[in-house]
Formats: sequence, structure tokens, C-alpha cells
Amino acid sequence: MKRKSFLMMLVLGVFAFACSSGSNSTSKAANRFEEVRAHAAQWLAGLEHPVITADQVKAITDDPNKAKNYQIISVRAPDDYAKGHVKGAINIPYKTIASDAALAKVDKSKKIITYCYTGHTGQIAMVTLGLLGYDSINMKYGMMGWTDDQSVLNQNVFACNPPNYPTETKQNKPSGKFDPPPILANADEPLEKVIQTRLNEYLSHLEHPVITADQVKAIIDDPNKAKNYQIVSVRAPDDYAKGHVKGAINIPWNKIADPENLAKLDPGKKIITYCYTGHTGMIAAMILNLLGYDAVDMKYGMMGWTDDQGVLNQNVFACNPPDYSTEK
Repeated sequence: MKRKSFLMMLVLGVFAFACSSGSNSTSKAANRFEEVRAHAAQWLAGLEHPVITADQVKAITDDPNKAKNYQIISVRAPDDYAKGHVKGAINIPYKTIASDAALAKVDKSKKIITYCYTGHTGQIAMVTLGLLGYDSINMKYGMMGWTDDQSVLNQNVFACNPPNYPTETKQNKPSGKFDPPPILANADEPLEKVIQTRLNEYLSHLEHPVITADQVKAIIDDPNKAKNYQIVSVRAPDDYAKGHVKGAINIPWNKIADPENLAKLDPGKKIITYCYTGHTGMIAAMILNLLGYDAVDMKYGMMGWTDDQGVLNQNVFACNPPDYSTEK
């Protein structure tokens, strides 16, 4: 409800700005949805590798010739950054990553590596930077894929013993065809600024970027709750067919901004995305939030839902991370 109230306040604010009799009397609000959608779809189409492994990052930090071409950003809280971070990393908390002050610290001439605790909020930062024109990639599993030092991790982050929740193979269809929500902004404002403003507003008010598998299970088990949600598996169609969360429809993550797929999504419901490990599910959720939907990612994806290797279809767990060194 808070999310919907915030969106309504943002829309009303844009209208108030557009109708004001200030110095820029020619400014007017317009629906910029299609421009933002096309930008997001183009970015997704060009995204080859959404994550980089801890092993690959370690190889970069150990090679000065490689390292000079990268900038590493820890998006964890400052207190946790101080406990230990990847060599050379600067600290920009993920909720501030779209602000002017934060972007002033990011080197657009370098490839940006983001990382967090488990990979989820690092992916938020990676998507934000990518949409704003930076060459960004997220370190898979975050610090839980880098070290087993609990004093650095500062939380129990692993999902090594998931509940064995049931899956279904039924090919679920959307309940109808829906129009997307409008994106109202100054008609003359540059598209990049429109996108930055939306991302900054969303992140600054974000309370819960992920939802746990336990919470999702409780939702689908309660018909009164379930009717307010729409679940989207963003895994490949072949993997969706092997098994998915009850009621989930299938939209591959890199096709989430295509018009025919957005027509399957009900903007009146909260959307739960999920993938394999939580990473591409978070990409899909971020794109949807940019476009005005209320979306959240299921933490750890299917690796947090089941231990059925026939459904997981890959070795997704990072339960035995390397104990790479950190600096303070």
C-alpha cells in the first residue's frame, strides 16, 4: 500500500509541476512510458552477462593491468563496508546509487563491478547504472560468494538448506490483457533525466527489495492473499516447464520489457519475480519498478525454493565460498 501511495504522490507531483505558473510556463506533462520502455528493452537486449563470479573478480584485482580498467563498488552499508571489502572497492550504498552525488563517484570510462551481501541489492545497483549508460556487472552472490568470514558477512546469508516446496508443470496463462501504467513527466525533460529521477525516487523509498520463499509460499497458500499477487518465473521456458512456483506465468527476464509481455502483467497487483539464484529475477523486478509496476524479487530464486536438482537444472548453490581476503 505504501508503494501505491508513493506512486500516486509522484504522479500528482508531476501534474502539479506541469500545471504550475512558474518561469517555465511552456512545460507540460506527457506520458513517457514508451520511451522509457524502449530504452529498458534495448538495454536488456544488449546485456550479455548480468553477473561476474568471485573467481573472475579476484583475477582482476590480482592483475594491475586488468584492474585499471575496472571500478569496484560495494553497495553494502558503510558499517559493513568498514568490516571488510574487496580490494580497491569504494562504498556507495545501493539506495543512493542513482543520486547525483553517487554518480559523481562512478567512472564512466571503466567497467563497473557492483557487489552486496547476497547478490540482490548489488544487482539493483548494476541495473540502475546500466540504465544510466554505465558498463556495469554484478558479482554473483555478493560477499557470500567471496568469503566465509562471518565477521565480514555480518549475517547468515546462505540458503544451503532450502525448503523442499512443491512445484507444478502446468503452463499457466495470464488472466487477461492489461494496459501498462503511465509514466508522467515533463515532455521536454531528457530521457536519461526522467529515468534517473524515477530510479532515485524508487530507491530512496525502497523498504523491502526481496521477498523470501517462505513468504511466497504463505501467499500462494492463502487464496485471499494470492488474488492480490501475480507471480512471474523469468527463467528460460525449458526450465519453467521442468517445474515452477504454483500459479506462475513465464516471461524470460531479458524479454520482460517487450510490449507483448507487459500486456500479461496486471498493474493492479503486486508482482513477484523469481529466477535461478535471485539475480536475473532482480533485474526483471527493477525494470518493472522503473516502468511503474509494484514488483519484488524472490530471494535466492528457485535455489531458495527447492533442492530438486531436476527443477533447479544447475548447480546454483554457493555453500562453500573461497576465503578470499578483504581489506578495511
